[in-house]
Amino acid sequence: MSSRDFFLDLMNSLDVAFLVRQGAGSRQPNGWGERFFQKLSLNHPEWNGQRLQIYIKASEILHHFAFSERADEMVPVFFNKPEALLRMVLMLLQNEDLFVSNASTKRAKTGE
Repeated sequence: MSSRDFFLDLMNSLDVAFLVRQGAGSRQPNGWGERFFQKLSLNHPEWNGQRLQIYIKASEILHHFAFSERADEMVPVFFNKPEALLRMVLMLLQNEDLFVSNASTKRAKTGE
């Protein structure tokens, strides 16, 4: 399996697991995407309300790696380790929130 196919398979598994949580499709108990969302629920329950944003960001990252020249290097990072992607997604979302929050605060102070 090529690294591109590997990441596309992860994207598919993530899609299935997300759709199950939306009431569509059937659960894949040992699927990579299912384990991704289980890790979210168990280890980061404060983020459960932002499942859509997490799903979108995770899909973007997987898509990026699927078509990246460095895809081969990244396979071992994500192979059988959905928590690695989850940590990356949460870190990026936290930084985006800080950026938006800081920009809003700056606009409020300067009246822009």
